[in-house]
Amino acid sequence: MRRSGGFTGTSKAWRVDAGDDASWRALVDAADLTPYGGLGAAVRRIALGGLAGGHHDDFQFDLRIDGRRRARFRGVNLEGSLRDLVDRIVAEGDEIGSREGRPAG
Repeated sequence: MRRSGGFTGTSKAWRVDAGDDASWRALVDAADLTPYGGLGAAVRRIALGGLAGGHHDDFQFDLRIDGRRRARFRGVNLEGSLRDLVDRIVAEGDEIGSREGRPAG
């Protein structure tokens, strides 16, 4: 998962190797991510409900699972099962990269 943007324009990434852990599989399934070509619930929420307006300092997320499922979404759209998945990735994943953005001010 990569998170970028925010007020300072930072970028961070995390990686999780969940193996056959059923609890991770259940979290991913509940988040309703879809194959690259499709539109899942997270993507539909973005397309139908909120690309216009929003917050200039909001984070952008790019989440990829096993190379088959992917979602791109804004922080303001992070809720429910998708939030649970993102929170667990940040808490238990290995941070694999970060980049500082432009200084504030």
